[in-house]
Amino acid sequence: MREEVARLSAERERLAQDTAGVLARLDALAAEARFQDARIEELTLERADAEAALAATTARRAAAQERLDAGRARLATIARLLQQAGPLGRVKPVLGAADTDALGAGLRSTHELAWRYKGEVAGIQDNETRLAALEAEQRAHQAELARLHDEAVAARSALESSIRARQDLLADMRQQTDVREQAVVELERAREKLESVIAGAPEAGPVRLDARRFKGLFRLPVEDGKIDEPFGDRVDPRFGTRLPHPGWDLAASFGAVIRAPFDARVAWSGWLKGYGLVVVLDHGSAVHTVYGHLSAAIVQAGDPIAQGESLGRVGDTGSARGPYLYLEVRVDGKPEDPASWFGKARGTR
Repeated sequence: MREEVARLSAERERLAQDTAGVLARLDALAAEARFQDARIEELTLERADAEAALAATTARRAAAQERLDAGRARLATIARLLQQAGPLGRVKPVLGAADTDALGAGLRSTHELAWRYKGEVAGIQDNETRLAALEAEQRAHQAELARLHDEAVAARSALESSIRARQDLLADMRQQTDVREQAVVELERAREKLESVIAGAPEAGPVRLDARRFKGLFRLPVEDGKIDEPFGDRVDPRFGTRLPHPGWDLAASFGAVIRAPFDARVAWSGWLKGYGLVVVLDHGSAVHTVYGHLSAAIVQAGDPIAQGESLGRVGDTGSARGPYLYLEVRVDGKPEDPASWFGKARGTR
């Protein structure tokens, strides 16, 4: 979890430096939200660890207190016996011994009493030292819990602020013509960037199976596989703007597992303006599949991945309408309708 938070922190800082354009601001806000969400999870785990440590320390402190109380009770008993015997009580068995055996027994008894008294005093002092250390440790755990609580409150506040800012920006995109047009221009640039990413990615190398021979048999990357937006250009109903749409929008819940549709090697994994967090798979034979708007990617460039293995989770990074999976198929660098590559998928529109 710490590694994930560190990675998200680096992503957040990198994206925060690029505030030029609507899509860049969307990405920065999404990265901020993902970082704060992961930070809250990390703090929750740390709090559980701190609570467990506090409980263990509290139990050790109770045991130490019990030992200290028992030692003090034994010492009090010895002190009462000595008081009852009087100033000469410890030497009376020696002075009044009738023979050497009695003298030996008296000396042993006197020595045993003195040894026990000394031992109980040392034990009490040791338990008092341990108890003080445990009390300090307990206070440290309590202070750590208070710190984690304050950090969690701050992280939740930052998360809510990022979500509100993103919602405001999305509202501007829907209502303001200039903002919408700027986003359309940036999306076109983002598509060009995606093309350059695929063209520049190293080839997958020799593959065991020719992906082109399995056209029509690719598995859907998410369960159900309902098509929310099909392949092909679409017209914005509010502004009348024609928007290229060279892929599918698949309806899926936030966090749903995304699985590789066919054996491949990861060609690229990272943030791409307009697409959010993206994974590109190279299936060999110049066949690539693209997955956009992920909430998390668990693969890196160069990783081999078999059909059915997880590559990430559905999210809403770079999305202007909430969580869904953007799926694209490119053959020889050009987009093709995923319908010709994937098994049956139901449409919702």
